[in-house]
Amino acid sequence: MKLSKRRFEFLETLAYLVNQEGAPVHYIDVSKEMAVSKWTAYDMMRQLAEDGLVEASYSVNPSGSPGRSQVLFSPTQKGFNLVESEHMRSRDRQLTAGPDDEWSRVRDDLLNKIHMASDRETAHLLDLTKSKYNSSPLAYCAALLSLLIIEAKRKGLDLVALRGILEIGSEKGMTLPLFAGLLMGGLLVRGARKMLPDIENLIHSFSHQSKQLEQANQDMLLEFAQTIVSKGGLAQGSDNTSAL
Repeated sequence: MKLSKRRFEFLETLAYLVNQEGAPVHYIDVSKEMAVSKWTAYDMMRQLAEDGLVEASYSVNPSGSPGRSQVLFSPTQKGFNLVESEHMRSRDRQLTAGPDDEWSRVRDDLLNKIHMASDRETAHLLDLTKSKYNSSPLAYCAALLSLLIIEAKRKGLDLVALRGILEIGSEKGMTLPLFAGLLMGGLLVRGARKMLPDIENLIHSFSHQSKQLEQANQDMLLEFAQTIVSKGGLAQGSDNTSAL
């Protein structure tokens, strides 16, 4: 769902306040945070509620004295998801901003790890996806893809055989999940579950995170995968190299 910048600012502010308080908040709290009138804040909450992004609840007067109940607001799960998705896109834009961008450093670091992969590297990289590479969907997806490729190298899979998948021009959104899924299948056949006991969850995470990427970042991730496969040396993890 596309929101105007102004509407998103109100939704983002509401989500922030609710997370801080751990409960729905009064629209006056939103008005103070946004430096607008309480009526402007109330009207915006009602508009966001009509979009299914905010829900209202009612609370008795906190003083305990008789009187009208207070109307409180909180983002719906849809609203929280929208805010989180936009935050992840923002982190991706920061990751790829400028000629000396962070993505270039992440990309080079991962390519080096793939090149230097050892028996301990997969578990080490799996830990890093939870910290160092968890700054954005782009970095996370690249790290998970690298993790699978490192394990594929160790298991002797012929990634060159998958080059055609990465060169599919249409249905770009399905190319990388399909590539990752085929890698997973090949790894499971070769007993990768000992090293990656949650391999199915990893693929699910990859698919979910890759869907959050803007088209430009999907293209960069695809180029990253193509670079790995085109190097050709990734199938040298064992002497028993075989196609998937």
